[in-house]
Amino acid sequence: MVKTIGVVGAGTMGNGIAQVAAEAGYQVILQDIDEKYVQVGLDAIKKISTTVP
Repeated sequence: MVKTIGVVGAGTMGNGIAQVAAEAGYQVILQDIDEKYVQVGLDAIKKISTTVP
């Protein structure tokens, strides 16, 4: 059974996929070429999500 999902690219599509997966209960690993892009993606998720801390 799949428990963890990896998403490569934290842009608009990547952070959207990561958000949907996290809200569905999966553990998500979000990667990008630089940590600052991952942080931007996480900030976008936090801005629009009510369930992802």
